[in-house]
Amino acid sequence: MVRLWVGLAFVGLAACAHEPRTDLAKSSLILADSGLNVAGTGLEIGFGRAQAGAVASVSRFLGLPSTRLAGAGCTAVRWNAGFEMVFLEGDFSGWRSSDPDLFVADAPAIRKTTDTAGVITSQSAGAACAV
Repeated sequence: MVRLWVGLAFVGLAACAHEPRTDLAKSSLILADSGLNVAGTGLEIGFGRAQAGAVASVSRFLGLPSTRLAGAGCTAVRWNAGFEMVFLEGDFSGWRSSDPDLFVADAPAIRKTTDTAGVITSQSAGAACAV
C-alpha cells in the first residue's frame, strides 16, 4: 500500500512539473529596450540571441507560442498573451506587446502606441517584422 501511495505521489508531481507557470512567470518577464529582462535575477534575453534559445526562454514564462510567421528575412513568433518576438535572419531583433500585464510604465526608449484617450495599447522595441 505504501508503494502505491509513493507511486501516485511521484506521478502527481511529475505531471505538475510540466504545467506552464504563466501567472507567476509572466510577472517576471520585463520588457526592455535591449530585449527582455528577468526580474530579480540580473538575467536577460537580449537582442542578438539565436531564435531557438530565445523562443525556448520566453516559452518558460508564457507557454508555447501560438503562431510563427515568416517574411523576407524575418520571422515573427507570437503568443496568445499578446506578445511577439521578431527575428531577423535568425537573431532576436525586436519585440511587440499588446499585453498590459507586460507593459513598462517608465521606459522612454520603448515605443508606445496609444488610443485616442491616451491609453497605451502596445509597446515595442527593436526591429519590426511586416508579416
